[in-house]
Amino acid sequence: MKKAGSAYRDTDHPVISTATGIKKISIIFFFLSSFLFLLSCSDDSKKNSDANLLEIEVAGQIGVATANEANAEFTCMIFTDDYSNVKINRMIISEQATSSVEVGESLDLNNESNSATITITSETGVLKTYTIKATKFVPPDFIGNWTFTNECYFEYSYCNDGSDCGWIYYASLSQDDYGTYFVHGDQVYDNTLQMEFGTVDAAGSLNGSYTHGAGADGEPGSFEIVTDGGQTIDLNVNFTRLFPGGGTWKMNPVTNEITFYNSDKSKLSLTYSNKADMVHWQVVIRDDSKTELTIWLNVDRTGMPSDSEAWLQYGYTATAWVLGGYMIGLKMVKD
Repeated sequence: MKKAGSAYRDTDHPVISTATGIKKISIIFFFLSSFLFLLSCSDDSKKNSDANLLEIEVAGQIGVATANEANAEFTCMIFTDDYSNVKINRMIISEQATSSVEVGESLDLNNESNSATITITSETGVLKTYTIKATKFVPPDFIGNWTFTNECYFEYSYCNDGSDCGWIYYASLSQDDYGTYFVHGDQVYDNTLQMEFGTVDAAGSLNGSYTHGAGADGEPGSFEIVTDGGQTIDLNVNFTRLFPGGGTWKMNPVTNEITFYNSDKSKLSLTYSNKADMVHWQVVIRDDSKTELTIWLNVDRTGMPSDSEAWLQYGYTATAWVLGGYMIGLKMVKD
């Protein structure tokens, strides 16, 4: 019990000064703040700062896009009817990064530089801008509508004495001063060939359709000959190599080999060149204006006599020359 006039001290509840309390609270706050700061730094160190565009594929792209990382560029070979609206089909970017243009969205490449930009933002906020450039794919010169001419002809080897063979001659498909070669050969002269471009597959191969028509006379022509003795020899299986009617074609961009497929899945493989000075390539644009096309077809000589045998049997006649034929040239002009 407290006595009057005496001093009192509460030993169980010591008095803490205001200054001391504030100091302790400040120390606790400092350590807590430091801990939270270190914790936040530790989290940031785990974030990805890469802002890279690793791969891209767009609609109509031919082959793989070429990357130039030093210049932050990708170049794509593209075929499309609308370069102002080229959709992104696939894109790979750095982990946790974002892109200013997403898969399924489109790029506008219809400008003077044929390019557009994509900005990649890393998880930590680093920005990197890439330029996507388009190299516009131009379909081959043989695409279009063609009409055969009366300059279609065949090449043959003739033995003028039964032994001296190997001379190469040219003759029309119908007739000239030396006689009639194919009875219905002149019907070939107005035939048509329509070559349409379709798509480019993932391997870069070109695909399309074709229609080999009979022309204005409605007759595709055929390859029969009549000997001086009145015998008819049917050589359609030997000379008719370009399928009549319609079908599809496919071109290997590396070898330039074109394969024609008709409705029954038969196929004919030829090689294409757009060099005006080439002779005896199987498909060739023969002039610089790209308006003249010649398709060379090797004659299937199965069942045909040799040139010396043809001469010995038929002599100096159109029949012997046809039977010595080994190549046919179908010359066309573009409509």
